[in-house]
Amino acid sequence: MQKKVMAKVSYGAMVTAITGSIGGTTFQNTISGAIIRNKPNGRKSSTMKQSTQRQNPSFYINKWQALTLAQQGLWNVFAGLHPHVNSYGQSRNLTGFDWHWSVNYNLLSAGLPYIPAPPIYIAPGAVSPYTLTLSSVKIEFTFAGIVVQPNTAYIVNLTFRRTSGALQNRSLYRRMEVIVVGGFAALNETVKWNSYFGASWATTPSGSKVILSGMIQPFDTRSGVSGAGLFASAEIIFP
Repeated sequence: MQKKVMAKVSYGAMVTAITGSIGGTTFQNTISGAIIRNKPNGRKSSTMKQSTQRQNPSFYINKWQALTLAQQGLWNVFAGLHPHVNSYGQSRNLTGFDWHWSVNYNLLSAGLPYIPAPPIYIAPGAVSPYTLTLSSVKIEFTFAGIVVQPNTAYIVNLTFRRTSGALQNRSLYRRMEVIVVGGFAALNETVKWNSYFGASWATTPSGSKVILSGMIQPFDTRSGVSGAGLFASAEIIFP
């Protein structure tokens, strides 16, 4: 099993406590104080992409603490005005800190600049219909037509090899890449899946029944606001 990484944390002005999970990191309050720890994913290997994602908690906490009280107040006002829609289409209220993290996590993952002040709220459009297609050598998202949607980026997620096909388990999904430029009709994720999980799709043992689930979630590149994802699942028996 993967070793848990844990650290104590202090929040500063206008954030007194955080609980729950953001981007694969869990916040907890204990008798010793507030801590952050990584969610275990049950695998021994650790790729560069995984290591980079684990550095996010301290980055966003430090960025928040570097804001002025007025800037933090603007994020809190933004949070009061706009509920957040998660990948399952569920709407819930976030704190200003959570919104600051969510928006900037999306923008930075697309190679866009960090923003210290809340954006104008612009929600993304829906993801175009697609099919998750598996072969013995390829993992691919195939769309009904060419995807061209201005000001929209797409977060591409996949699970590891599984034997059950449940889609609605967010802890199983891992971010493969963020697509910023439109004009594609298919996304071959085989190399990125191999790299992230430290495995080889093509060398899956013959006769293995494997199920993969995928989810593509959009966000607006002007605001960093994400929307509901579109899920799919596929099954293959390796020859």
